Amino acid sequence: MLLLEIIEDILPIILLMVLGYFLREKKFIDDGLNKNLAFLVMNIALPSSIFVSVIKTLDLSQLGNLTGPLISGTVILAVLYLISFVLVKVCRVPHGRRGSFINGIVNTNSLFIGMPLNAALFGDQSITYFLVFYVLSLLSIWTVGATLVLNDPSTPDAAAGGARFQPKRLLQAPLVGCVAAFLVLFFDISIPKPLFATLNYLGNMVTGLSLIYIGISLSVAGLASIRFDKDTVVVMLVKFVLSPALTAAVFGIAAGLGGVLPAIASQTFIVQSAVPTIAVLPILATQGKGDVTYAANLVTIGTLLFVIVVPAVMLLIS
Repeated sequence: MLLLEIIEDILPIILLMVLGYFLREKKFIDDGLNKNLAFLVMNIALPSSIFVSVIKTLDLSQLGNLTGPLISGTVILAVLYLISFVLVKVCRVPHGRRGSFINGIVNTNSLFIGMPLNAALFGDQSITYFLVFYVLSLLSIWTVGATLVLNDPSTPDAAAGGARFQPKRLLQAPLVGCVAAFLVLFFDISIPKPLFATLNYLGNMVTGLSLIYIGISLSVAGLASIRFDKDTVVVMLVKFVLSPALTAAVFGIAAGLGGVLPAIASQTFIVQSAVPTIAVLPILATQGKGDVTYAANLVTIGTLLFVIVVPAVMLLIS
């Protein structure tokens, strides 16, 4: 009975992804519209959604409760990086794939997959803890993660010029929306009702459009290009099996030590830990002169397998 309820919760998510795939395959959506949709979600709808959700759900008196999830999330990321570096050596991952391999294990597509999934499964009550995960993920991606890919060319003579961490990459529109919401709360600023209603309408678009975009992305990637080689299988096993189990264990230990960790916090982090890797991974691999095909393979397979993994993760949570 529990499994049936979980499937009912997941089915609308799958159907919206299938809709996006169908629209792209039937040429109702071209690549230009696909890019415009990504811009709309990333830079307008998603910041609006985060802003409104924080204003609606967060009280400044609750900030002390975020210390536990923040510390736990940092520990989880550190352990996953350690595991991935060890696996690179053990599995003898070749140059050009190492940065993508590590990102495939550690970092997640928290915006286009994680955010809509969390909203669909847990509602607004989880937004505060999602934002903690999102900020940690953003820092991880654009400091360590991107730097590893950009400095991992397939051949020594194809070096990417010693690419380094760029602070400006942290200034993403969703993070700006989050910071703006905290400033409004801190200074007790009154938002005009028409403006707040407009932002609310924009924010309500995120889940549906993001899931449709995932389906479009699967169509663009091409399902025929999927390859299950050793390096890919290892990443998928760690991402979808070890990562959620590790997250559950860390939150369990933290709770046992007396940490203030509401159930919705651990549920949010467990689901997010199983979200596939960042969608921009092939772009980073291109810039770093690495194995672009492998990076695209990780994104495509991860997104497809995630549809199967979500019910299993929900069962774990339950």
